[in-house]
Amino acid sequence: MKIRTFQSNEGDCLLVTTNDGKNILIDGGRTRSYEKYVAPYIANMELELVCVSHTDQDHIQGILSLMDNMMDLRVYEYQKSRGNNHYSKPKVAPPIVKKIWHNAFNTLVSKNDGRIEDMLAFSSAELTTSDFEASSYLLSYTQAIKLSNRLNAKQLNIPLNPDFDNHLIYYKKSTSNVRIGSANLAIIGPFKKELYKFRDSWNTWLLEVKESRNIDNPKKVRRLMAKAKKDEKLLGNSASSLVLSEMGNRRHVTVPNLVSIMFLYEEDG
Repeated sequence: MKIRTFQSNEGDCLLVTTNDGKNILIDGGRTRSYEKYVAPYIANMELELVCVSHTDQDHIQGILSLMDNMMDLRVYEYQKSRGNNHYSKPKVAPPIVKKIWHNAFNTLVSKNDGRIEDMLAFSSAELTTSDFEASSYLLSYTQAIKLSNRLNAKQLNIPLNPDFDNHLIYYKKSTSNVRIGSANLAIIGPFKKELYKFRDSWNTWLLEVKESRNIDNPKKVRRLMAKAKKDEKLLGNSASSLVLSEMGNRRHVTVPNLVSIMFLYEEDG
């Protein structure tokens, strides 16, 4: 195996290549370091898996940049196919991403109730104008949810946790081993009890956001609606969900490291 460690500005970003040439990107570091060191190296590369261990900014920001680069290319290609030559070809060619491992909960408290093992990893639903007029949808999205929006079938359509039936990833004997090329990835964390604690914190955050006066600012809603319509037009009918890149900044909200996706990588004994 080969392991390349990238400069990531206090976070982590690793590229693991199996003996038979399968590439696994683990976290993305900070935005600036990703764009400077990582993006040029993995341009046009085929990534069998991108794993977001957890959603602290120094791990997920680079992955969001990767998704933005993919979105830019898709917009460019779509607009070019429609005869619109006003869009410049992106300077950085993004990699091809086959699937992503990432744990995030739903944006509605009611959908986060029940057994952790039955919960789907967050998959952004298409939000209509009428949905956004309801106060329950005026939420301040963290970077975890921004990533889930990008993976949506209406945008990049990248499979989320497909090795776990699109459910949350955690340790259990029946699904602990995943083969990627010549390597075996054995899930060793997180555990269900940590996910329950994280879910409770997530729901508390959602309720706080819902009750915040700032989130109900009509100007903010109108700006988001205008941006959503602009984003939808760029991709025609191939993407109609919202790109919520300006939704709030809850800096005090971070994911505890104990709920990180953790695996043991094994190859050739």
